Amino acid sequence: MYFRLLLLAGLASLPLLGTAQTTPTAPHYYVGLGASVLTSAPFQRYSTPAIYSPTLTAGGQLSPRWALQLGIGLGWQHAGYTLSDPNGAPSTIYSSTTQDRFLSVPVLARYTFTAPTARWRVDALGGLMLVHTASHTIYTVHYTNGREDEGTDTRYSDNTYSLSLGPAVRYALTPRVELTANALVNAALNRGYYDSFSDRLFLNALVGAHYTFGAN
Repeated sequence: MYFRLLLLAGLASLPLLGTAQTTPTAPHYYVGLGASVLTSAPFQRYSTPAIYSPTLTAGGQLSPRWALQLGIGLGWQHAGYTLSDPNGAPSTIYSSTTQDRFLSVPVLARYTFTAPTARWRVDALGGLMLVHTASHTIYTVHYTNGREDEGTDTRYSDNTYSLSLGPAVRYALTPRVELTANALVNAALNRGYYDSFSDRLFLNALVGAHYTFGAN
């Protein structure tokens, strides 16, 4: 009688013992490389419809469906012009060169709607983005009669803080490598008081690849 009770108790404890001995799933992280484009209203003062930049991404999986990631993108552009006035006294050449740099830093949460192990994965991204802009303009007036040149050297910088939300898709090439694409709609939080809501909106699209490490 006692032997049978001990045997039944031992059999009943096997599932619990197996659960206790199961190794917890190791957390995993990912890094990525890609290309992004910023476009629309907040950057119209830089006379450019779009800003292209290489990007780096680093993130960590918090659960099978939730992840948190940080991105860094750096874009730049160069513009200039030269005008001459041969009828001036003396004749004069005007020139201007401008260098703009754009640093974007999105901090995003990612929620996966599809099965985390599916080859195609559909996500929602949401969070905050900082775009830092720095502009350097050199304006020169050159006189052809040897008179000393005149000019100005102007520097300007600005930060745009925005809320970001948009869809993303991923395609798993291997268990560790996946192709990614996302499109974020951003609403600037610190534009002028009289700016309309549409003037605060801009887009951020990215394509790239992620490599996952640390997972079982």
